[in-house]
Amino acid sequence: MYVFDDEDDASKPILEARVTGDDISIWDDPDVQRIYDVVDGQAWPRFSEFNDNLGQVDLVRGFVEADQNAASDAPASAFVAACLAGVRAVEGLSSSVDCGWIKFLVFQIDVNNHFLWDLHHRATEVAAIAEWTVETIERNGWGPDGNTTALGQRHSNAMALAAAAGGGLRLNPNTGRFEYGNGDVARQAASGGGFDHGGRASG
Repeated sequence: MYVFDDEDDASKPILEARVTGDDISIWDDPDVQRIYDVVDGQAWPRFSEFNDNLGQVDLVRGFVEADQNAASDAPASAFVAACLAGVRAVEGLSSSVDCGWIKFLVFQIDVNNHFLWDLHHRATEVAAIAEWTVETIERNGWGPDGNTTALGQRHSNAMALAAAAGGGLRLNPNTGRFEYGNGDVARQAASGGGFDHGGRASG
């Protein structure tokens, strides 16, 4: 069984190196503050909390490893993998862990998706992941909020990503109404092995 060691760099995400400028830090969120310790002025999420649950530790390990592989010089596939590992973790953990963990994961998924768009312009994948992000934030009541919180900002960013990538609001031919993507394409991709070469969820 894999065991997280909170003193080990291998279990440390690279979130703090990703978001700068005017972005509100996810570490300032009151719920997220429950899931990390501050060591030498740096936030260290307590991943070891998952060590007693095999299913949870596998989901979180999958996210951490994929997130670390999504460096700025990584191929598009690394960012897609990081996003989908995050989606799998959120969908698998939502009902059983502190919501601070879910907020942290959703935040990082949108950061990785932003890089996937900026660096690689993978339209179909970005649109699907952004729609999932918007739906997840709204379903949990974390946004929109006028960009006053970290997740409120990510909600706005995800909506912009979805629109830029050709997703978001679309006409439903069955109802004749405009509807926003519900995130199911990303969920299917996360549970079924990713996207095919055309950007569609496979499996």
